[in-house]
Amino acid sequence: MKVRLLPLLLALVLAMPATAKDKERTFSASPEKVFSAAVEVLKANNEYTLLSVEHEERQINFRTSGGMRAMRGYDVVASVVGRPEGCSGEACRTALVRIRVFKRHGVITWGGGGAVASKFFERLEERLKN
Repeated sequence: MKVRLLPLLLALVLAMPATAKDKERTFSASPEKVFSAAVEVLKANNEYTLLSVEHEERQINFRTSGGMRAMRGYDVVASVVGRPEGCSGEACRTALVRIRVFKRHGVITWGGGGAVASKFFERLEERLKN
């Protein structure tokens, strides 16, 4: 009986998504300033390993160190999105940061992706204040 359940359990685990829903936050600064600050945050904290920076797309790939929820850490993609052209007013002086978290070498994130995004957003907000 146990042998028959093993393939079913394996299929269920593999069917679980490896990523959670993207996390987003809007910052009151230009997309260029937010992107530069995000890169600075990653370089200033030894908790992050910067993998790549794509200036044209305003996209950053980095890795977090391991912890209680993910022993091997997470791979993260951060994108800074500006407001569409033709936009006017105060809303155009903001930037949206979108975070997508992937668990390394595993399937279940155990809610750690939200914690990774929250901590990154807090550090980014602090950097933008300075």
